[in-house]
Amino acid sequence: MFTLNKGINYVTMKWYMENLKEKIDIRDVNIANYNTTELENVIKDIISNISIGNIAVTEKYVVVEGRKRIYAINAFIDGKIKFSNKYYTELSKKEFDIFNNYELGIFVG
Repeated sequence: MFTLNKGINYVTMKWYMENLKEKIDIRDVNIANYNTTELENVIKDIISNISIGNIAVTEKYVVVEGRKRIYAINAFIDGKIKFSNKYYTELSKKEFDIFNNYELGIFVG
């Protein structure tokens, strides 16, 4: 069992995938309207080690801020979008390590 503390939690993307990805609840009616380029730019920022800002969730892991960013991350991991014409599973070792070690800020309110 894992828990996130109230306030800001910094977790690696690998930790997010293993512990939180399947529990996160995006609840966004606009998901169908998300622009692929905008989603890919989130991944580009992560691979470039640029902050994408904190993701805010409730204690039940409902996303209240950062829905598009979390959706982009999940879509990339699930093979729905690409970065630099590559899916997550096709990243170079260097890109894979950068992505998996990226620190994601999760704010629990």
